[in-house]
Amino acid sequence: MRRRLRWPDSYRYLTRLNAPTSEADNLRTERALGLSRVMLAVLMLLAIYVDSRRAASFTPLVYLTVGAWVLYSGVIVIWLYYGENSPPSRALHLFDILWIILITWLTQGPFFTLFTFSLVAAGFRWGLPETMGTAAINVVILNIEAFFGKGTTGAFQDLL
Repeated sequence: MRRRLRWPDSYRYLTRLNAPTSEADNLRTERALGLSRVMLAVLMLLAIYVDSRRAASFTPLVYLTVGAWVLYSGVIVIWLYYGENSPPSRALHLFDILWIILITWLTQGPFFTLFTFSLVAAGFRWGLPETMGTAAINVVILNIEAFFGKGTTGAFQDLL
């Protein structure tokens, strides 16, 4: 007789086999993501500065926003390494997405690939269901930017 898989039985494979994570493990993950966030922010600032064909189209507000993201990322890393407690993962994830929305909106789309950082972060922090939820949110955000702003449409067309 064949046994059918039911959602409650199969759900355990979607949540890292229900392995409990320790505070040290969560802190290690957040530190790795924090250093990645700083590196990504600094490289983005460098990319905006170096890209000569698009540099004229970036307003000082773009440079200020990306500079603020670099500063924010650095403060988070310092907090993670020297603070007594770590910031909440959900708040960090929300702010990661909000920074990426602001930057892609202001740069009119060439950095829409930054959304992959939020997917990687969700995967490291939680697992498949939360990563899929983040992916769905990212798709909605990208569609809103494409429909209501100059957004990612131009940058996507350049790739084709």
